[in-house]
Amino acid sequence: MRLAAEFVAILAGAVAMIALIPRAARRKRRRRPREQPLRPADLVRLERLVVTGRSSAGDVHQRLRPVLQEVAAARLRPHGVWLNRNPEQARALLGDELWELLRTDRPRPADPRAPGLSLEQLGAAITRLEHL
Repeated sequence: MRLAAEFVAILAGAVAMIALIPRAARRKRRRRPREQPLRPADLVRLERLVVTGRSSAGDVHQRLRPVLQEVAAARLRPHGVWLNRNPEQARALLGDELWELLRTDRPRPADPRAPGLSLEQLGAAITRLEHL
């Protein structure tokens, strides 16, 4: 009788293990999706600025323009030029089109929902800033 009880216990354990093994195997097969590598927060922020700056004139004025002004100020400084103090010199170095975008007394756009900058315009502005 004791042998039969032990046999039943072993058999029950084996059945339980057989039932659980496929579940464990399925769990192992499920892999977590790969985590995307972290991108620098500044890069993400700049990408968003470019996207929003392309979408509307209001976003260009409020969000993208101040960042481009910071870059321009840093690029003009070695020439001894400041956007607000030396507007004529800044205009000469920046060019008319970029100056019109970055000048400190630029009025808000009449229609903030008007189209923002095109990729070509933004590319030209960045190229001009890089060559200062």
